[in-house]
Amino acid sequence: MNTENHSQTAAFLWSIADLLRGDFKQSQYGRIILPFTLLRRMECVLEPTKEAVIRESYAQEGRRIWCVSVCCCARPGSSSSMLPS
Repeated sequence: MNTENHSQTAAFLWSIADLLRGDFKQSQYGRIILPFTLLRRMECVLEPTKEAVIRESYAQEGRRIWCVSVCCCARPGSSSSMLPS
């Protein structure tokens, strides 16, 4: 990406950010957008295991389990020994 194209893209993204910010002050924007950025990143990273996590969640319905245990068990090659009995 050349410098001019990069600058135009950055300016476009900032203009959208300003539009979305709405009533929030510029100093408050980071507290709003950062959590959503993190959630989106986690969603993208965990997408390959989403179906397995959902299946395991239904299988464990009614039992108190930690989400981390379900996510760990959904990874390919991991065991289900982390789930509470």
